[in-house]
Amino acid sequence: VKEASLCLGVSQEFSNYLNIIFSLNKWKYLPNIVSNSFLKTPLLPSNLEHFTFLNICLLDKKKRVDLLIKAFARFTGKYRDVILRIGGDGPEREKLEALVKELQIEDRVYFLGMLSRENVLKEMQKANIFVLSSDFETFGVVLVEALALGKPVISTRSGGPESIITPEVGYLVERDDVTQLAETMEKMYLERDAWDSKKIRAYCEKNFSEEAVVQRLSALYKKVIDNDT
Repeated sequence: VKEASLCLGVSQEFSNYLNIIFSLNKWKYLPNIVSNSFLKTPLLPSNLEHFTFLNICLLDKKKRVDLLIKAFARFTGKYRDVILRIGGDGPEREKLEALVKELQIEDRVYFLGMLSRENVLKEMQKANIFVLSSDFETFGVVLVEALALGKPVISTRSGGPESIITPEVGYLVERDDVTQLAETMEKMYLERDAWDSKKIRAYCEKNFSEEAVVQRLSALYKKVIDNDT
């Protein structure tokens, strides 16, 4: 790191953290690239029969899917058309399924298991809102994939999402705050007609497409090379 002319982190929070760890000011933010397969997929209307919140992740403790389930349970009783779909598998799955049963929302929460990349895309296409409830994220590629498909997003302030989400595409909530997450999910449900899928995709393309990120990377490379010559 000391010998490098430039170091890159995939979010501003992660870059700040690395600068502290290494006691250097070399780490700069450059995001991951969203796959063109998501940006080129036609935008489809969201699920009209059921208003769908979607989460896709490894079902381990740091992803805090328990927080999401508890938040969902707080308001879902008011609205008959609201469901939660959870993609992924992992060591916490049995506990999460038991939690759903304990909260008596088995008819509203669906565990999808491991999904192929193609099925991730299909699930996101059908969803109304994507939610990420992690304690820690260096970036959050599922968020930009959802944005690429025109879906508004909600995420905890877990590091990476702070560099992704702006008010024009979704909301950030504090970590480990069931009440705030539940209120934000309900708020987004109630204002569902206010979100413009084309504008959300345009924001994603401008900031996370291959063209946008490579352009920024090329500029950084040029700056380093020019300083060395």
